[in-house]
Amino acid sequence: MINPSLFLRRAIQADAIFSGAAALLLTFGAGELAPLLKLPEALLRESGLFLVIYAALVGWLGTRAA
Repeated sequence: MINPSLFLRRAIQADAIFSGAAALLLTFGAGELAPLLKLPEALLRESGLFLVIYAALVGWLGTRAA
């Protein structure tokens, strides 16, 4: 029998929160970040959009019952 770990669930939820924050920063702040990071704005924005999907999936996994 697999015992669910509260620590692992909290770690997954924290990953979802910080991935979501990074997603919002990259998506909406790509114009300001591009010159600082010397990366194309489109790359940053598309990475942010990918992270939105990733954060939603990880958040969903973190709230599921074991």
